[in-house]
Amino acid sequence: MMSMLKMLKIIGIYVLFGLSFETQQIEGVMNVTAVKGYEAILQCEAPGKSSNKPVQFQVNKEDNNTMIAIYNPPVNKILNSSYKLRATLEVTENSVTIIIKEAQESDKGWYSCQIHTFPGGKVVQKIYLHIKDYFPNSPSSRRGVIIGIGVFAALVLIGAVFMFLFCAHQRKDRVYIPKQVNIIVKNSQYSENKWTSGNNDRTTSNEHSEDTYEDYLIMSHG
Repeated sequence: MMSMLKMLKIIGIYVLFGLSFETQQIEGVMNVTAVKGYEAILQCEAPGKSSNKPVQFQVNKEDNNTMIAIYNPPVNKILNSSYKLRATLEVTENSVTIIIKEAQESDKGWYSCQIHTFPGGKVVQKIYLHIKDYFPNSPSSRRGVIIGIGVFAALVLIGAVFMFLFCAHQRKDRVYIPKQVNIIVKNSQYSENKWTSGNNDRTTSNEHSEDTYEDYLIMSHG
């Protein structure tokens, strides 16, 4: 008896679908990001006026055209066998939420949510699920940022060292080199001859006993 009532109810729902208005397509895409091994939450919510009562929710994975879940009040059921052990279905009066407990790389892709309302008709929503290897603020992501900053700092330091060496080389090339260098050598032989000849007064020229220019030879080089 109960099975017959359920069948009649389902038949009545599909009759209502046939009498409802044309399908409405919702513009825009919802993007959802999940981390591999953690929960992925896909939510479908019936839009429009409160007079449009949701009578069925159906979630499909479009990549392989697989129906994942279907909800006909009061039925709460996950249909696809690959999701039975790792997914749950939460429903409200105007929404349905699929929670995938351990997201996998194969879960990435497009999902569609078909919401049948009465008397508004069918509404289709699009969801794209992104799967990441780690959380955006996890140590792995911070480690990547630190490595990037370290590489940048090393490049800046190397550039500064090369610039310093280049400037030092340029300054060395601009050092002034005089064209003539005067070398003054004391004429010891001349002084010795003067000393032996008895002209001791010729070795100094003033009262401070300073050597005179006669005791030196000036050599020019350059």
